[in-house]
Amino acid sequence: MLKQRLITATILSILIIWAVFGLSNDYFAIFFGVFIIAAGNEWTQLTNMKARWQRVFFLLLLLMAMIMLWRFNDIYPWLTDLILSIAVVWWILCAMLLIIKSRGFKLASQPFFLVSLVGLLVLLPPWLALVSLHASESHGPAFVIFLMLLTSFADIGAFFAGRRWGSKKLSPHISPAKTWEGVWGAATVVVILSVVVGTLFFDLTVKHLLMFVPFCIVILFFAVIGDLFESMVKRQAQVKDSGQLFPGHGGVLDRIDSLTAAAPIFAAGLLVQEMMN
Repeated sequence: MLKQRLITATILSILIIWAVFGLSNDYFAIFFGVFIIAAGNEWTQLTNMKARWQRVFFLLLLLMAMIMLWRFNDIYPWLTDLILSIAVVWWILCAMLLIIKSRGFKLASQPFFLVSLVGLLVLLPPWLALVSLHASESHGPAFVIFLMLLTSFADIGAFFAGRRWGSKKLSPHISPAKTWEGVWGAATVVVILSVVVGTLFFDLTVKHLLMFVPFCIVILFFAVIGDLFESMVKRQAQVKDSGQLFPGHGGVLDRIDSLTAAAPIFAAGLLVQEMMN
């Protein structure tokens, strides 16, 4: 299993690096859009969209939303601000609900319209956020890679810290394997990564690092929320993985669960910083 996971991770890493640095923004949008559609298909299965018309309708809705944003974003740049702002509000509310209700909130039992709306809130903003980051004239592709490294290294730090010292459960009713010790391990890795990358690649001064590092910790918090949210959905669907597309790693949602929340928060934070400068 470990060998299979390493092979899959290596292939995915090479593919992502090629897409981020080798593709134009338009083709990058298509590349990541394919993954989002695959994640949308997994969403229809996890949330109990039994009727074929429901699955087809949701996937077409998701596809059309991406096409419309892609087509009109240059004409109406405020669309990106609007979608990212909605995503920020959604994930803050989601965090509050997950913290207040230890078992999460029942999603599969909700009406089709609401489940579809939540699906759009989960899947559309990260696509838009990564595409917008990639198009940035200042460190565009580097921002994308850094964000992916942040969530990936945080997962690694959480895994090893949780395995070595984990005892206090983070959310036993939603994800029994996650521990607070794992979160602190992830936070340690994120602090180190943000300092190293901020200093060596983004040329940040000490003053800017003092803002950048806490910002990355906030991103980690929402990455955990995204991870917990997907764990809640899978637990309610009584499945271990969202799919089987990636051998040893599960489905697309299993790979982007942290990014679903982290990417729009990260992009929104950078937009706010640009407006303040």
